[in-house]
Amino acid sequence: MLHKINNFYLTLLPTLIVGIATIMNANNRIQLIMGIGILYFTMFIISLRVNHLHSHLFSFQIIPLSIILISISSINTFLYYERIFPQFNLFFLLSSIVIRIFFFSYACGLMIFVLISSKKVNFETILAAICGYLLIGIIWSFLYLIFWEISPHSFHLMIAREYQYKPWNLSIYFSFSTLTTLGYGDIIPIDRWVMFLANMEAVLGSFYLAIVVARLVSIYDLNKEE
Repeated sequence: MLHKINNFYLTLLPTLIVGIATIMNANNRIQLIMGIGILYFTMFIISLRVNHLHSHLFSFQIIPLSIILISISSINTFLYYERIFPQFNLFFLLSSIVIRIFFFSYACGLMIFVLISSKKVNFETILAAICGYLLIGIIWSFLYLIFWEISPHSFHLMIAREYQYKPWNLSIYFSFSTLTTLGYGDIIPIDRWVMFLANMEAVLGSFYLAIVVARLVSIYDLNKEE
């Protein structure tokens, strides 16, 4: 299952796009559950890839461990949003997001490694480049979401929020606006740590295009000359 690289990318890319679109339009709990469920499905796909590539390096079973981590993250997410144990809300939020960041960071690292080590440009490398870029935006959206949930005043909004938009909508929107350096100015970070994260994401996004994608273009030109 998912034993070929292109199968992995062809499965990963649509789930990332659908997950982003769903969370962007999630204005209630049911829609939020659907969006997060898609992200957890993406995490399971990543764990299958990890199992295929690195199962020989570990004495433990990767798939069962991944299922346990995904289950813990999903349960903690549910407990956080339902506020069943409000005194532990911060723990539920941080633990669930840390697990998500762990899975998506591995996938992003895998994309970058594939792109840097690639000797030719084909359909697989193009998919990997797209996936890597989307993964950066998703990872940073998790970080912004932590600040948004803990300290909503870390951001200054020029748009309506209370009845139109939710923290998960705004965090992923702000992340991709920052990653692409659009700079609309409708959401402004005012907390020093959020400002630092925004700067790092903008720099990383620029480096990704200038180094990783530019390398693919140069490889493509060399292949044409040959």
